[in-house]
Amino acid sequence: MTNFSFGKGAFWLGAMLAVGAVISTAIAGDVVRDIKIRDRTISVKGYAIQPIRADVASWSGAFRVIQSGIEFVSYEPSFRFTKLENWKLKLLGLARENAKMRAEILIGGGGVEVGTVRSASQGVFQITRWSMSTISVSTKSG
Repeated sequence: MTNFSFGKGAFWLGAMLAVGAVISTAIAGDVVRDIKIRDRTISVKGYAIQPIRADVASWSGAFRVIQSGIEFVSYEPSFRFTKLENWKLKLLGLARENAKMRAEILIGGGGVEVGTVRSASQGVFQITRWSMSTISVSTKSG
């Protein structure tokens, strides 16, 4: 029969291992809690609209010879805005401010603050006639 003799050294080794396990569990729990707190996010989309004036216009038509003389057929004028790149930065800034305002309304105070932006993407830039009331929405991201 073998006689196992445990001395004071084995006792203290076991005690230190137990204390180390308790401390590491507490630290790991704090890390997991911090990760979960940081992971609380909401997604919002900003919206910006600005009236712009076309800087290029063209108008065309065609002459037709008819029995009573010559007739001019007018086509619908075409309007273009050639400075969109200059406006994009302004509109992106307005959309960012709008998204932040929406986020603040969504969280509704409650002791929570809007944090930093985690990701952002540019949506659709669409120029329509002022009298048009429909705006198309793209579901593409990017």
